[in-house]
Amino acid sequence: MVFPGAWLVADSGGMAGGNGGAGPDAGHGRRWDVALSFAGAQRDYVGRVAAALKARGVRCFYDADEQIRLWGAHLAEELPRIYAQESAAVVVFISADYAGGEWTRLERRAALARAVAEAGVFVLPARFDDSELPGLLPDVVSVDLRLYTPEQFAGLVAEKVAGLAGGPRIGMGPVAAGRLLAEVTDPFVLEVHRPVQLEDAQPGLPELPAYVPRGHDRVLAGVVRAAAGGRSGIAVLVGGSSTGKTRACWEALGLLRDEPGPWRLWHPIDPSRPDAALRELPRIGPRTVLWLNEAQFYLGPADGTGERVAAGLRELLRDPARAPVLVLATLWPEFWNTLTARPPGDGADPHAQARELLEGRDISVLLAFTAAQAGVLAASMWIGGVGARLAFAIAAGNGAGPAIARFSVAHHITGSSAWVAALVMMALADVLTRLVVIYLRGRRLAAAGPAPAAAPIPADARA
Repeated sequence: MVFPGAWLVADSGGMAGGNGGAGPDAGHGRRWDVALSFAGAQRDYVGRVAAALKARGVRCFYDADEQIRLWGAHLAEELPRIYAQESAAVVVFISADYAGGEWTRLERRAALARAVAEAGVFVLPARFDDSELPGLLPDVVSVDLRLYTPEQFAGLVAEKVAGLAGGPRIGMGPVAAGRLLAEVTDPFVLEVHRPVQLEDAQPGLPELPAYVPRGHDRVLAGVVRAAAGGRSGIAVLVGGSSTGKTRACWEALGLLRDEPGPWRLWHPIDPSRPDAALRELPRIGPRTVLWLNEAQFYLGPADGTGERVAAGLRELLRDPARAPVLVLATLWPEFWNTLTARPPGDGADPHAQARELLEGRDISVLLAFTAAQAGVLAASMWIGGVGARLAFAIAAGNGAGPAIARFSVAHHITGSSAWVAALVMMALADVLTRLVVIYLRGRRLAAAGPAPAAAPIPADARA
């Protein structure tokens, strides 16, 4: 029996009582929202399902996460209790390995026994293959796992378990804030600046120009890798307008996209940035990126909201139960100075929490190149110019002379005018090189000048 959508197939077995409605106590008093019953041969797939469920805020029993608790326990007693009493639902991953396993038989019997005793959906079958499973009735619907990635299947499980809990997720942990990072593919949604668009641009060009890493990218990558390794952290990119702060954060997300356990990204904006942050901070779970572009909007309001957001972020970063989390924030230098300035004497300290959150976490993003980078660029331009002249001379003396002569005649570069044109071009190249070097040095000196005085943060400030 095939159901609409081509993802539901009827089991060749069937579960007694398996096609009834959700029971009245779905999710009540259960330790787990869902337990996963599977054979060891499918551990890689199921492990990714478990990680995705936890990232969505679903309380999931997965044996590899409970090794310490199960150490020394009598599994013949413990497993039936988990699968029949402590879980609001059980996902049974059907395969030939599962049907013939001893421990999987114990888990399955415990789940089926409860399904017989209680009306309602309890066991959720999912198939790796078409193996028969004793105890299941022919009309019980299962999911064909061959059509889904682990992360996609985890989304189905989360939605189903939420429905069993009565809609408002009774008995489940809070819905995890944000979206799966794998679903965040549009950089402009996260306020990365759009590149200048040419009127006659060729089709098929990438939405963002090629990215050239700078010094701050290496520092940022260190913070991101530490979070991937399990340590919560915060990185605040400080720089002027259009220096590439938000783009650098976007590129850094690539370090987390290939992690074996899925990360989430949370960008609070509605109804206002600080209000959204305060509302959702308690729902932040492990492996979440907090995207605080233009962090002055979150930390700067003078009505006390900003300080409450900063305090909540500090508590989140030091909470081991929710680690690892990663805060990526951007600020203009003037707002950084405002939020981290210490008041004179015993004056009021309007940004004490923000200062404690931010100090020592800044990563400078300069528009200008460093002295070393400017030197390398100037040297490269000089070598390129000299190399071009040398290549021309070698080519002219090794068979390219006739072609050069034809080009010169066709473009009227003959006689004394050829020497004049060559001298003018060399002089222009030298002047251009010197102007570029002077410009880069000027930008570097300007960026290293005295820090501007602290400025008030207007309520409607916008980068």
